[in-house]
Amino acid sequence: MNNELKITCNENEELQRRLNELGNINKKIPDYENKIAVLSQEIERLNSVIEKKNAELSKLSNKLSEIEGMNKTIGTLQERITKLVNENSSMEG
Repeated sequence: MNNELKITCNENEELQRRLNELGNINKKIPDYENKIAVLSQEIERLNSVIEKKNAELSKLSNKLSEIEGMNKTIGTLQERITKLVNENSSMEG
């Protein structure tokens, strides 16, 4: 009987300790909810930054394509100029 009482007391103490831990956890829930809200706002802000950077990247990619096209045109024009200069030189010579 004494042994059973001791076991029951130990179980009671363990349950009270667990109850205290749960109480402490419940006190932390609002803090965690606030942190989640702050992190959610930061995620939204970063997603907005990513969207802006993607738009900027798209514009730069389009400009790069234009510049590459211009470079090809310049190369073609340089070849024509060289050819015309050579033709002109051969006509004079």
